[in-house]
Amino acid sequence: MNESLKSIIIFALSGYLIASFVTNSWRLNFESRWFYAEYIKHRLMHPTPLVLSEQELALYNGSDPNLPIYLAINGSVFDVSTRRETYGPIGPYRFFSGKDAARAFATGCFQTDLTHDLRGLSENELESIRGWTRYFDESTRYWPVGVVTHGPLLGDPPKPCRGAQKPT
Repeated sequence: MNESLKSIIIFALSGYLIASFVTNSWRLNFESRWFYAEYIKHRLMHPTPLVLSEQELALYNGSDPNLPIYLAINGSVFDVSTRRETYGPIGPYRFFSGKDAARAFATGCFQTDLTHDLRGLSENELESIRGWTRYFDESTRYWPVGVVTHGPLLGDPPKPCRGAQKPT
């Protein structure tokens, strides 16, 4: 190996080691879904997006440690398994797991609004749902896996929960 190639390799390796030390990360604080084995496994097993019924989505609520944890927002399903402590059976956001609770993302009513029914929401609340969808879609920790299909909405829209703003 010639001297200039050795120098380049030593320089690059030294730079990487210094940057790793400074950032306290072997990834140099670079985030990517590809660093998660769960994402790679999902991509290999499901090269096309999943289409789940509400009943199928309910299986991915974190109660089975052998299955991933999914949540849905307005029909889009995301894998949140990398944060099992947050979305799993004892996590603070466990109520989102295994269902499409888009309305609760907008209203903050986590007891009564765990539904995909968006009827009666204001434009600001709908924009909030779009924002949450973008967050999960663009996150390096979570990733889209498919869609959930819903039956027709029957009956009256949900009533505003106590403490939530009434839709205008």
